[in-house]
Amino acid sequence: MTRRYLAFDIEITKVLSEGESDWKTHRPLGISCTATLPSDTEEPLLLHGLTADHRPADQMSQQDAVNLVYYLMTMVNDGYTVLTWNGLGFDFDILAEESGMLEECSRLALNHVDIMFHVFCQLGYPIALDRAAKAMGLAGKPEGMSGALAPRLWAAGKHQEVLEYVAQDARTTLELAQTCEQCGYLRWIAHSGNIRTMALPTGWLTVREAMALPQPDTSWMSNPWPRSKFTGWMSGSGNSVAILVALSEANWRAILKILRDYCQLRGKDWIEWQQSISRVIRASINNTKLASQPSLKISDSQCMADYGSPVHGIRSRVERGNTKRYTEEELADIAFGQALGRLEDGEWTEEDLEWL
Repeated sequence: MTRRYLAFDIEITKVLSEGESDWKTHRPLGISCTATLPSDTEEPLLLHGLTADHRPADQMSQQDAVNLVYYLMTMVNDGYTVLTWNGLGFDFDILAEESGMLEECSRLALNHVDIMFHVFCQLGYPIALDRAAKAMGLAGKPEGMSGALAPRLWAAGKHQEVLEYVAQDARTTLELAQTCEQCGYLRWIAHSGNIRTMALPTGWLTVREAMALPQPDTSWMSNPWPRSKFTGWMSGSGNSVAILVALSEANWRAILKILRDYCQLRGKDWIEWQQSISRVIRASINNTKLASQPSLKISDSQCMADYGSPVHGIRSRVERGNTKRYTEEELADIAFGQALGRLEDGEWTEEDLEWL
């Protein structure tokens, strides 16, 4: 079944020094304008703040950002999958800060398709949208225009140029996603000038799915980026998100701490869980299987008895991105079960066991 995509892109307000790459140190950045483009619509929806005399404002207000979050949530509930290029590490990060809706933006980010993050999780390094678009035979970005230049133009009152740029970025992202899925691969122009290819046998993965990919071999890189470079802003947004971030990094101690805190929160006997977890870790260290390994996964019947909703029912709704009607406690139950299920796959050490 072909996804109905909603391409999404924002432009920031703050003007940064030329060549500045560490934008996070200059927060808050503000949002000047945004573009959303449904895959079944030809023209994007362009949003920006307004002054009292109905001219484009310097930046969108917090209420404007809140309205945008609710709009994205509504479109997701209507069956669209939000689509971005680096939306996890940039657009949703900034939108969460500007709107004050960290939890909602984290949920949107986890369940949307970020093309660049999928590539990063599979290959271990990011690529540029324009290089990918041109290698796939698409127009790409307007000549001489960039995201770094957009804030300068907006500040200079050249609003239409920026609006056309953000619209083109959304259009290019959507065209690239659809073209790659039709072809079954992504191509891009490497810095060497050669064309590289990445197969897409099952199409684009959501952020949640991409985080579950095995870590690629980055031993050839001098300073590889961790996935937390993109997910770090979500760390304070709830137990379920924190576990998923820890799982993506194979951060086993973080997983253990979350499990321990979860047991305390839910009134479970941590000592009992700890003994079972210790046996699994010991078996993993010794590279052996326990003769009678305890089941650490929460069963449907147990979840129904404890929380009134079966695990698989919640999981299927989470995977569809339809989480608005369900509580953080329900989602935390699922993340807890997923973390327990991954314990026996961990690369544990004796030091980890002592820490536990």
